[in-house]
Amino acid sequence: MNYLLLYENNIASELQFDENYNVVQFIIHNKYYLPPYIAIEENIDNTSFDNWIKHRKISSARENIQEVLEEYNVENTKELFIKNYGLSLTDHYWIKPLNDSKKWKDINFFENDFSTKMGDILIGNGFSSEETEISPESTSGGMLPKKWDKKEDGIYLIRKSNKAFAQESFNEIIANEIMSRLNINNVKYKIEWQNNKPFSVCKNFLNKDQELIHANDFVHVINYDDKYNNLIKICKNKNMHNIKRNLDEMLIVDYIIGNTDRHSSNYGFIRNTKTLQYEGFAPIYDNGSSLWHNKHEIDINILHNITSKPFKPYHNEQIKLVDLNIFDSNKLDNLSDFINDTFKANDRITEKRRNLIIYGVMYKIDQLKKLQEINNFIKE
Repeated sequence: MNYLLLYENNIASELQFDENYNVVQFIIHNKYYLPPYIAIEENIDNTSFDNWIKHRKISSARENIQEVLEEYNVENTKELFIKNYGLSLTDHYWIKPLNDSKKWKDINFFENDFSTKMGDILIGNGFSSEETEISPESTSGGMLPKKWDKKEDGIYLIRKSNKAFAQESFNEIIANEIMSRLNINNVKYKIEWQNNKPFSVCKNFLNKDQELIHANDFVHVINYDDKYNNLIKICKNKNMHNIKRNLDEMLIVDYIIGNTDRHSSNYGFIRNTKTLQYEGFAPIYDNGSSLWHNKHEIDINILHNITSKPFKPYHNEQIKLVDLNIFDSNKLDNLSDFINDTFKANDRITEKRRNLIIYGVMYKIDQLKKLQEINNFIKE
């Protein structure tokens, strides 16, 4: 099975797959148009392409994925990815059979409609009578149920919360408030209720001439401990500015909210699709896995060192990488009222749970203030 890997209409590589859609042979036509994940590697081989597909395709552990595979009559998520041309709503890469005459303008989801059937199955809305046309869901990352939807004013990502406390959507609103107060560029979320369940909704933050390149495309080749400084060096070599400040802002917010899932595909960089030049750090997104979102009240311990990503295993270690003088902690005073009012809209979050989370957040802010004082004292 011979396929082409393309960037818009530019052929990057020709791929030969076996019956399990593993790459057994490849020919690079133009390295300039290869995905950054592959292009950055010193020794490109079959596994370079296999790993790119592995990280790009939807997880085989996603909720309701078996129903999707049956509906699309495919064996696994890799075949689902191939049958949907590997298309995404975050970049301009795609795959097609060697003899397929389709052009980018005919098939990309930025200019053409797409099926929402797969997304409806994934978020538990059941089956529709809509034909099983191609969908961007075959490349949607993460574990929470989600779907893409096209509305009159743009394309939106709709994400479901976990069943236990349905807290993730509300966490996004609280994270938005923190970042707005600190003047940090972030994706804006709102909550929509469907069948008495809360969903977080955000508009695709990319315009038609932009794409998102995940940090994972760079950091997966860094095999040494100091990923933080080495990622900054890679970004500077690509003429991106203010990256340290951008990373520090992200890590400060993650410390405050106790984000446990800032893996290297949950942040990234904006690239111009016409010039392939990087424009800088992407607005911060996907903050739901925070604020003890999956912990029962008895397990919420604000003194416990919370696990972190992407640079250190715990937040108390990761925050040491950061220049804490880049933000004014006083802007976060009186945040407790906002958190309380936000969570009140969720009847699964008890008053006791609200108070525990509020106390935890304010404790983290107080710790940051103390760290700022210590750092300033040392400098003096």
